[in-house]
Amino acid sequence: MSNYPFLPFGKPVSVRRGEGAYLVMDDGRRILDAAGGAIVTNIGHGRAEVGNAVAKATEEEGYVVPPWHTPSRVRLIERLVADWLPPHLTRIHLTCGGSEGVESAMKIAIQHFAAVGRPEKRKVVGRSISYHGTTLATTAVGGHAARKKGLLPALQDYPSTPTPYPLRCPGNDPVGYYLEAFEDTVETEGPDTIAAFVGEPIVGASGGAIVPPDGYWEGIREICDRHEILLIADEVMTGFGRTGTTFGYQHWPFAPDLLVAGKGLAGGYAPLTGVFATEAIAAPIAESDINVMFHTFAAHPAACAAGVRVRSADGEHTLDADVVVDASGLHTRADHWFEEAGLDAVHTERQPCGIFYTSRFYRLRDGADYPTLDGRQSLAGGVQGIDLGYLKAGLFRSDNRTFSLTLAADPEDAPMAPIGGEAGFDAAANAIEVSADWVSAERSEPISRVFLYGNLQNTRRHYLVDGRPALRNFFAIGDAHVHTNPISGRGCALAWVSAFALADTLAEHRDADDRAGAFEAAIERDVVPWYDVQVQQDRQSLAVNKALQRGEDPFDFHNADGTVDERKRRGVVFRKGLGHAARSDIEVMRALFRQVNLLDSPGSFLERSDLLGKVIAGYEASRDEDLKRRPYRDEMLALFEAAGASA
Repeated sequence: MSNYPFLPFGKPVSVRRGEGAYLVMDDGRRILDAAGGAIVTNIGHGRAEVGNAVAKATEEEGYVVPPWHTPSRVRLIERLVADWLPPHLTRIHLTCGGSEGVESAMKIAIQHFAAVGRPEKRKVVGRSISYHGTTLATTAVGGHAARKKGLLPALQDYPSTPTPYPLRCPGNDPVGYYLEAFEDTVETEGPDTIAAFVGEPIVGASGGAIVPPDGYWEGIREICDRHEILLIADEVMTGFGRTGTTFGYQHWPFAPDLLVAGKGLAGGYAPLTGVFATEAIAAPIAESDINVMFHTFAAHPAACAAGVRVRSADGEHTLDADVVVDASGLHTRADHWFEEAGLDAVHTERQPCGIFYTSRFYRLRDGADYPTLDGRQSLAGGVQGIDLGYLKAGLFRSDNRTFSLTLAADPEDAPMAPIGGEAGFDAAANAIEVSADWVSAERSEPISRVFLYGNLQNTRRHYLVDGRPALRNFFAIGDAHVHTNPISGRGCALAWVSAFALADTLAEHRDADDRAGAFEAAIERDVVPWYDVQVQQDRQSLAVNKALQRGEDPFDFHNADGTVDERKRRGVVFRKGLGHAARSDIEVMRALFRQVNLLDSPGSFLERSDLLGKVIAGYEASRDEDLKRRPYRDEMLALFEAAGASA
């Protein structure tokens, strides 16, 4: 069928029917619909009772203009008010989809201020990583660049503030950073011009379930209240139980003025979205001559009937979880959950990474381009890294003419603390040959202050107590279980390994204790060795750093009496030879990438004589090179002093 969809892509996918959590294809294959379509089918496919309710409403009520009451509409409103909506949201407006719902909420916010005699409050603030729909207004207020292609000339320029993304936060205080950014946006635009702020409590499609830090939403609420800005919670995706609470915002102690929730409202059985508002917002509009318009098919009786059945509160559609999987990352709340439940505390093992990070963001000047690397234009992502022994540096470019420079040093190395300030950071950035080319005044300009990340740790959480699970059928994967120094880039690979280990465990075992033991054994076998490797690598790097701080040569493998320390000599030969071999031999580089991505087991590199031969040859070819890169530590400290940089 070449005329649908409007823009065909790839091979057509033909689905015959849905059954529970599966889609049955035309050829009979059963495909697990793990995402629930577009995050819609909260109760699964093929629920006959929902279909029967839709059929009955279609037969008996057909089409009735949206403002009039019908049995299905009345039942839906009664069910929502009695069982689902928080008490402060008393007014209900129904639309067909999320795009219409969010735009309706934006219009209601603007109409509210028009009704109270403040028409100048007309702007809506969005966020950098966000998606709110496909109408012109919701496309414009969202931060999804790919979905704005071909539309930019027609889109209104809505104000935007950074989305709270703890992993990518350029500072060590995410809450403070993102609240300050929002406050700056409000002040720049003028609080008297802003009607509303719209955000997803947990960012969905545009960011992949980005959970804000605790305190963020409470702070947003306070800023909005102080400046009389209405807070719109876009819960089209997160509403109606998707995140474990009735609505996603309920994970934090705040309440929105307007809430938009769809998708799960009718579970994909009919197009239905709700816009819910407070009496304080709706009353002035009701008392004015302003009209809140409906769409033709809004609140369709068949859709309302589907909503009634899907939103049944009698438990018939309760999904009993067999297991609970914590994939919330390094800052998991598992410790808090266990404590609240009166369970044994989760034991967390911590090993220092021996580094702290500082970062600064830059923008290319007009006419400038990213530097080339070995004659090739660099791609988005990690571009260049350098290890001075006492200081590490990494450059990371994006696709919007910006890049960041990150410096890392030993938190106990007090003389290196100036890199946490602007003068010291700039001195180091301009002293390192690679980064100097990027941050030169002719090529770029800084667009942020210097942000401090703080000390980093390798962490491992133990969920077994005396060989038994502290909580049966509770499993943690990824950084919530084992987290390693991000400088080595193994985090994503370790998360996948633990996820596959859990899938295999659940497929092979039914007993809760057996599952816990089997999963722990898999983690010990496939993940912990890499944790141990990272801890050892961090210790070695820290030892080099400490030696440099003492003014010693960390690569001298002679004893005090002049004899050779064979163990240390092998380490120096391997480290120096590996660097040269990786730069000159593709097989060595491939082997290193396999180690980073966990395709080979730890130490397998050392089992290949051909690779070891190339490493030794690399050492012979580079033995006269100075393993310590410049500027040396004493030179860097002199630059700090000359720049007047202090901790």
